[in-house]
Amino acid sequence: MFINDKKDPPNFLTEFKNPCWYEKINLTDVQQEKIQNTCFNNLGKDNQICKIISKQRLPCLPYFMLIGTPKSGSTDLYKRIIDHPDVLSCAAKEPHWWARQQHSNFEKKYDLHKSERHSTILTNTQSKKANRYLGEGSQSTFWDNTWWWRYPENRNDEEPGIVTANFIRHILPEVKLLVILRNPVDRLYSGYLFFKKHTHVSAEDFHRRATNEVTKFNKCLTEHSLRHCAYTPTDHEVRLHVGLYALYRKEWINIFARDQILVLQLEDYSAHSQRAMSTVYKFLKLRDLSDEYGIKSGRANTRKKKTQHVGQMLNKTRELLDTFYSPFNKALAELMNEPRFLWQSLT
Repeated sequence: MFINDKKDPPNFLTEFKNPCWYEKINLTDVQQEKIQNTCFNNLGKDNQICKIISKQRLPCLPYFMLIGTPKSGSTDLYKRIIDHPDVLSCAAKEPHWWARQQHSNFEKKYDLHKSERHSTILTNTQSKKANRYLGEGSQSTFWDNTWWWRYPENRNDEEPGIVTANFIRHILPEVKLLVILRNPVDRLYSGYLFFKKHTHVSAEDFHRRATNEVTKFNKCLTEHSLRHCAYTPTDHEVRLHVGLYALYRKEWINIFARDQILVLQLEDYSAHSQRAMSTVYKFLKLRDLSDEYGIKSGRANTRKKKTQHVGQMLNKTRELLDTFYSPFNKALAELMNEPRFLWQSLT
């Protein structure tokens, strides 16, 4: 079994709300002067911080991460969070570093935050304005552990020896994690319509693909463990495995404290967005501006006009998928001590 050898975390600076640290940089005299002058304009001439940042950069990692799940309202939720004046988004909403990119180039991807924003964080902190929290929203983080078999030493393993959550816990032990979950049956159909790599999109085509995936997954379970079947990389006709929420939830709470992970349900979030955002702000220890910002954003990533003609999934497809996901939903409801995650009244 191979465990990836990554660097220990830097010594994070205590004066920032985010996990930040200084790194030396090589700049020309002109570049250093430009950075200093910009800083002086914000903080005042001869400020010591300004002299530092012309020779060092300030990489920062996220204070919070929205880790899942795709086609479950995550884009809308992330937009509402970063609408808060005390929050600053990473350069990209979904850098996919933890579950994917770090296994190709650690040094290149480790800095998730564009350098031109470093002085903004410094300015906000040094001028005693509200510190801005960094967040990112890679939807692969919650469930994707297929990277394990990319390493030759691991190719004969039955299951991953560690998961993505272990890496995050090692680097960011105090990070706040958010997950938003949708009825896995509806999530699967929405993903099929949204990511459609196939040319012919129809309810009948979805039924065929879903049937094939359910058959293939159930066959895998007769020969291997659930973790093997969920995490082994294969060519999926539809991403059935993303909806195995109970498995992933259990992985995360085995590594992080429960109070570090906030789990939302899309159906409840959509019906009671202001209340949900108040819960999110409280979890992130942000000022509660749910009255002003909680309902500011419109729904993001809604169904595309090009697929609206397809209609709803077939009844027989829903019945098939309800049966498949039922034991996983039951396990999730027990883990959460929350019967609404059964999604029984929503189908």
